[in-house]
Amino acid sequence: QVCRFFSCSFSVCMVTPASSDKPAVKADSPRVRLHIYDIHWSATALNAVAKSLGFGVYHVGIEVCGQEWSFYHRTTPGSGVMANTPRQHPYHCFRETIELGTSRWSGDKVAEIISDLQRQWPGQTYEMVDRNCISFCDELSKRLGVSSSPDWVKRLPQAMSQFMATHACSAGARFSRPPACMPSLAHADGEEDLGEWIFVRVPGVA
Repeated sequence: QVCRFFSCSFSVCMVTPASSDKPAVKADSPRVRLHIYDIHWSATALNAVAKSLGFGVYHVGIEVCGQEWSFYHRTTPGSGVMANTPRQHPYHCFRETIELGTSRWSGDKVAEIISDLQRQWPGQTYEMVDRNCISFCDELSKRLGVSSSPDWVKRLPQAMSQFMATHACSAGARFSRPPACMPSLAHADGEEDLGEWIFVRVPGVA
């Protein structure tokens, strides 16, 4: 396993396509992979046991055409969909990779799909239970025509969702922000504090 430590003050990495309205997706083989991370270094031992029982606390991202895409909480208006180097998330601890299949779409079509998702998944709509990195990756895998994430990855948020539906929601409770151990995206002097993520700006999406 690879686990990398970073402080809360991440460097800014902004990328804007020079000649296209679409995200810069590399024209590699359209194989699709799900990269699974322990959500925090402190959860690594817990997840080692929890996985054997069919659940765990994970961050996930989908690699397609050379970039790994996921969905993040954001404190300001704008898309929560962004990319990082595959298997090298700047905060979470890499655990394993699962092959989801091969998409029939070309790199241009993949870029179009991701552009659509960037518009449809604003960072301020992030919710820990029902609209998180796992639900985003399932939506992306569906559009790419490949398998979704395994049940053991999403079993815990699904159980939390069922609990909230029958108990907490009646009191108006929601998990809209990530826990303190997870970074949020916030403005810093007009720029986004994105760590080593690649944020591809799409015209019409802040």
